[in-house]
Amino acid sequence: MLNKTKRLIAMLLSLVVIMSVFPKMPVKAAPTYTQEVTMVMYEKNQIANLYIDDLAAAETISSADVTSSKSSVASIYSITREEQESETEVVENDEVTDDSNTYSYTISIKLKKKGTTVISYKIGTETYSTTVKVVKYTNPIKTLKITGVKSGKNIASKTKTNNYVNFKGVKKSGSKLSITPKSGWTVEKITFSCSDTGETKTWKNYVKKSGVKTAKVISSASLGTLKKDYTYLIDITLVNSKGVRETVNYCISSHLKIQGVY
Repeated sequence: MLNKTKRLIAMLLSLVVIMSVFPKMPVKAAPTYTQEVTMVMYEKNQIANLYIDDLAAAETISSADVTSSKSSVASIYSITREEQESETEVVENDEVTDDSNTYSYTISIKLKKKGTTVISYKIGTETYSTTVKVVKYTNPIKTLKITGVKSGKNIASKTKTNNYVNFKGVKKSGSKLSITPKSGWTVEKITFSCSDTGETKTWKNYVKKSGVKTAKVISSASLGTLKKDYTYLIDITLVNSKGVRETVNYCISSHLKIQGVY
């Protein structure tokens, strides 16, 4: 019995030595990707993108290994590989440096009609997939008024079929924007910019105080004095109860027009 005990102790000591000489190898983390996503189709054959990040240099995605379960809903358009350089970021007040370069892929898909499809792609021996739900654009705004634009009347119907609209400059100097979303929708963010002055203002549906976010309902925004010869861009992002986001875009200019914004 004593000899067996000595042999067992010797084996355990040998195992400890082996493990100290050959430490456990780190396990490569899985790629970063979205498993489910809802995409708003503003027009037929619109191009949208899926992103797969944090790949090692040896990890590749072949175009032959990328498929759409329902190409009638969304088909594969292109695949692009890019290198992401190392970076330093602040995490909990400490600088963390990622010395290794990683790679990413952009899978571009062509949205064709309302429905759901599964985009699958193979990396090494593993197969990953993203469920893509395609929904058609619907106007999320009930009323929208901008002082100096269309005499301050309700212009919500201007984005009935398209998510962008152009106005031929400000007819009268104004400063206020007021908005009421349709039922089930909430204004998430309003971004206002002037290309002539470089000024940008942003309103979000929450305020941050002492590190805590507090919900805030956005119904109006003070744009400042709008001038007749200046160009203004207003982007309003709304989200509904199902988590679908839509952005409507307004260009107020006597010489500039926007054509299609996704």
